[in-house]
Amino acid sequence: MSNNLFSPLQAGSIALPNRIVMAPMTRSRADIAGGPGPLVPTYYAQRSGAGLIISEGSYPSAMGKGYLGTPGLHSDSWAGKP
Repeated sequence: MSNNLFSPLQAGSIALPNRIVMAPMTRSRADIAGGPGPLVPTYYAQRSGAGLIISEGSYPSAMGKGYLGTPGLHSDSWAGKP
């Protein structure tokens, strides 16, 4: 087994091009309703070639929102946005 950071890795059914993993990082890019803001696609597109990206943490209800700009799952008012 190779320990090279840039060597491919098979993780279950996921074939990864390398062993680089980006942890969840909430960057306050959600809109007031908790939906993805316009910078979200750009942010992840810029990092898409790095390796596995574990996306944002999300709050499950309006009461669970910790601070402005964080993404949430409690409303489908923004469903279909990128």
